[in-house]
Amino acid sequence: MLYKVAVVCITYKRPHGLKKLLLKLDDLTLVAADISIELTVVVVDNDSEMSSSTIVNECSSVYKNEIIYVVASEQGIPIARNLGVDSVPAQCDYFCFIDDDEYPDELWLVNLIKTINKFGCDCVAGPVVPIFPVGSNQWIVSSGMFNGWIYEDGKEIFEAASNNVIVKTEFVRNTKVRFEEKMRMTGGSDYLFFRQLVEKNIKIRWSANAIVFEDIPISRVSWRWVFNRQFRLGNTFAVSQRIIGHRFGLFFLFVKGMLRILLGISLMPFIFNPKLGGRAIVHFFRGLGMAIGVFGVKYEEYSNKALLKDRQN
Repeated sequence: MLYKVAVVCITYKRPHGLKKLLLKLDDLTLVAADISIELTVVVVDNDSEMSSSTIVNECSSVYKNEIIYVVASEQGIPIARNLGVDSVPAQCDYFCFIDDDEYPDELWLVNLIKTINKFGCDCVAGPVVPIFPVGSNQWIVSSGMFNGWIYEDGKEIFEAASNNVIVKTEFVRNTKVRFEEKMRMTGGSDYLFFRQLVEKNIKIRWSANAIVFEDIPISRVSWRWVFNRQFRLGNTFAVSQRIIGHRFGLFFLFVKGMLRILLGISLMPFIFNPKLGGRAIVHFFRGLGMAIGVFGVKYEEYSNKALLKDRQN
């Protein structure tokens, strides 16, 4: 059976990562058993200077698959994601999201489609495996703080992220769910997007074999970056809840945040154990981000200044 699939990649001043991703996408296995995939790659450059155009043009000259290049000149991940969804060709049955610092396993797309066939679901998510550079802090590496979700293969789940996911195009267009552009600097618009799709009764399954790898730069294997990221992840939940506007939800989130802070503190005596110490850091800083975020504090990890600093590293 033929499946027409678009892979959407949002990029901002990350030429080496984008080139690696585009080349890996072009090497994907697209035929297996009763599956045949027609692939289109949609690159959304979130830089008004079109800094990624050179890489896209270079890859297009040797590409087996179609590349669509569009520019979201207004800064903001959800703005770029919405343009990416809008740029998916009408004939595509499904579209995927993958980040520009990631690259897929050769059977990534085939395994996503296999899971769709097996369960008849609208959406499939898969694991992201971190790849650390030489010289990384081994305590941080061993802590598991960079590890993504892990579920049993085929399990029904009720969340997803834009770093490894495939979604039925018709479902998204019929429900008119969009990435929340109020979250353009905070991150987490994908968390809210899939939460809203779940409320629209989308069916999501997990594919343990649809693997994506993430290259972790040495600048991120640091205490400061880890603390800030865990705080931001917790803060994202509060920002989303304030946008939704459920007062009870905010109260529940505050209580949950405080409990996580206390749990983190209780685990601090085990800080020298990477696994337990990592859990202490995750609980404490995510809880802090939740609790403070309830009162309107927003951590803007993706501001122009923060992004430029991240790309320079």
